[in-house]
Amino acid sequence: MGSSNVSLSPDNWQTPLGVMEIDTDLFNTLISVLGIQTIDREAHRTEHSIENQLPFLKHLRPKAKFVALSFSRLNDLNQGYKVCEQITKAINLYRQQTGINHNSKRLVIISTTDYTHYGPSYGQIRAENLSENEEHARIHDKPIIQSILSNDPERLLQTQWTTQNSMCGLWPSLIVMILSKILNNNQGHWKLLCYNVSSEVMNSGKDVCGFASLVYSNTL
Repeated sequence: MGSSNVSLSPDNWQTPLGVMEIDTDLFNTLISVLGIQTIDREAHRTEHSIENQLPFLKHLRPKAKFVALSFSRLNDLNQGYKVCEQITKAINLYRQQTGINHNSKRLVIISTTDYTHYGPSYGQIRAENLSENEEHARIHDKPIIQSILSNDPERLLQTQWTTQNSMCGLWPSLIVMILSKILNNNQGHWKLLCYNVSSEVMNSGKDVCGFASLVYSNTL
């Protein structure tokens, strides 16, 4: 299902480790609160970030169910906060309906993005020195990650605009930052678990891409 800003898939997803089932209760609550009425089964056909996370989730939690949301570019942070208020309302309704706060189930929100893309394949035809390209990625990703760690969505938006960092999931990152603040009454904080450049874990020629893993918790 799709709207102008949010797309949801009603179908289960196939992974190399088996089928990931949709949480139909959460899905139905989301589409009701978000006011999404038109089914679009093509909404996620060209999407390639959610599908990369699912095998890890399937491995760690084989019985987990999920709902996939894709976000288009929003107009501004005010619109982002409005979307997050709707999602928060849906989550709270879902919790009330399923009793998720009173049993062994947990609701976890996962967002995914790459960070700096740099190298000949990304248009920098003169970037032939791998070590320099790796350093370029680290330098350009550092202020982005610091913005996330500051727990300030406005700072992240301004930093990306100022640095023109080529992260491909700016709005999903902003959405999960806002949701984390709202759902935890702004009581938690972000922690960086790991940062690597792609060339540190695989051979991609002279091309590099930055990757980071961060977690938000009010118990860290």
